[in-house]
Amino acid sequence: MDFSCFHPFAGPASQRGRGACFRRQGGEGGWSLRQREGAKHKRYRTKAGGRRLVEGRLVPIISNSFSAVGEEARAFFAVVYGIAHRLGREVGRDLESFVQSSVAYFTAQNVAVAYGHA
Repeated sequence: MDFSCFHPFAGPASQRGRGACFRRQGGEGGWSLRQREGAKHKRYRTKAGGRRLVEGRLVPIISNSFSAVGEEARAFFAVVYGIAHRLGREVGRDLESFVQSSVAYFTAQNVAVAYGHA
């Protein structure tokens, strides 16, 4: 798993959205969760020439400061819940809510630090 969270500031149609941060549609930047998931798959190659390079699968856990969580993370959480249910175990806390709460906490902490209140 690779976790990443970001603040999208604004959509690409806004004044700020025309800045350099949002021009990299296929690169590391971009403001959508899907773009960020794609960037993780480009960074961590798991296959080359049709052959697997690693035993495993990359799961990008992407969230933004508005508490949105990417599709791949939600799909992974669903698999975890299914396995736990099949084994008769219970997941004590909703994993998506945990990620959302963590991102909200770190965003608030960074704002407090930026304004000298931490």
